[in-house]
Amino acid sequence: MLVSDKYGSFLALGAILTDVDIGEAYPVVKNMCGNCARCVNICPSKAIEIPQQLNRAKCLSDILDKSDNRLDNLREADTERYFFECDICQNACPWNQRHIKAPLNTPYGRLFNGDELNDILKLDHLRAMDEQTYEKELAPLMLGYKLPYQTFKRNIANLS
Repeated sequence: MLVSDKYGSFLALGAILTDVDIGEAYPVVKNMCGNCARCVNICPSKAIEIPQQLNRAKCLSDILDKSDNRLDNLREADTERYFFECDICQNACPWNQRHIKAPLNTPYGRLFNGDELNDILKLDHLRAMDEQTYEKELAPLMLGYKLPYQTFKRNIANLS
């Protein structure tokens, strides 16, 4: 797993292909977690099998993102509160606590605050959401990956 002392584990990998020698900008620390196992212990689908090793095939976020039948194999209690991106492990990580309490001041960080978001995420509103409303209100909040509407509807049907 990738953990930064500056950003916690709220990171997305990217790459730049170049033939320019840029050297190593930051030293790599192999184990930022030490003996911590909060993410391992709290994961509802037991996807973090060994500290710092995520089994994406078991990961609830990955299962909710895909339109395959893995959702059917999970216990109802594991999925009843989520329709996209579980992130329980992210919320448990000590490196992320300052970002949870004070999100980064970016255009994306501001998307996740306020009463408007709370209104969008009310279960009755989600259940009644047609594809046009989904595209307008919810899809822009899904940074980096847009959940297909039919998969969203399947996941919403699972919520209790």
